[in-house]
Amino acid sequence: MILCGAPAIKPKPSSKQKIISFLVKIAKFIFPSQKARNIFYSLLGPKDLKKVQGVMRETFKKVVSEDLEFYLGQIKSETLIVWGEKDKMVPLSIAYLIKEKILNSELVIISEAGHSVQIEKPKKLVKIIADFLN
Repeated sequence: MILCGAPAIKPKPSSKQKIISFLVKIAKFIFPSQKARNIFYSLLGPKDLKKVQGVMRETFKKVVSEDLEFYLGQIKSETLIVWGEKDKMVPLSIAYLIKEKILNSELVIISEAGHSVQIEKPKKLVKIIADFLN
């Protein structure tokens, strides 16, 4: 199995995230129109969430809210975990936790890469995966 920047463990929310979550919940009372709320949400919400619409938007929200930590210890297959050193979407600390939970795993950190290592460092990623598969 290969995991690349996978949000398998939901990080504990920061104080800033708790405040934003609270503001989003009360937005329907502050802003009477859906259009006004959408503008408000676009200012506060995750950048990637702003880019997706429809079914993909709902899928994105489910993926980032799911916490799979309980299941990671049950994985028996050899697992490669690839992470961008500067990932701000899913912090590097999550990669270390995943590595700790999956016993037969290897963590490779790609320097100078963020969350989208497949776009930022495609050749490096391909080499890492090819080495793992060989």
